[in-house]
Amino acid sequence: LAGLERLSAAARAVDGTTRSLAETLGMGADDTVGQYTSGDEIDDHDDTFIIRFLYAFWRLCEQNIAIIDTAETTHSAKLIAQRAGVDPDVKIVQLRRTGAGGDHDTQGNREWKHRWVVRMHKVRQWYPSQQRHRVIYRGPYVKGPGDKPFISGETVRALTR
Repeated sequence: LAGLERLSAAARAVDGTTRSLAETLGMGADDTVGQYTSGDEIDDHDDTFIIRFLYAFWRLCEQNIAIIDTAETTHSAKLIAQRAGVDPDVKIVQLRRTGAGGDHDTQGNREWKHRWVVRMHKVRQWYPSQQRHRVIYRGPYVKGPGDKPFISGETVRALTR
């Protein structure tokens, strides 16, 4: 645990230095340098991709964004799982908690009939203290009331590591 703390402190120091250098060079958070498409080669002109990737990974790992719950398993599902030689227990991992007030939109005149996942997207967020917009990323998050059925586009058959 002490090693993790030292590593975190070092990553924070590198982040502060990187941010200071970026501001000095005129590369603000509003600048989009490029976008990665799956299969493309990564342009690592300053040879810092691994450090930046690991820093983003560690920041993601520090977030408390997952809630693990178990689903009720029927007798027939247990028999099928036993025949297949797999564990019959089903765990549901919810990424991102549903926000309060998800039942209605901002005007309060809409009732949602289901929940869904909003994909990550860019937003130009206004910062009054800086008197400027900055590009931030929002999501993914679950939208809709917690008591409504969840609509998803994909069915996960197996999750292995």
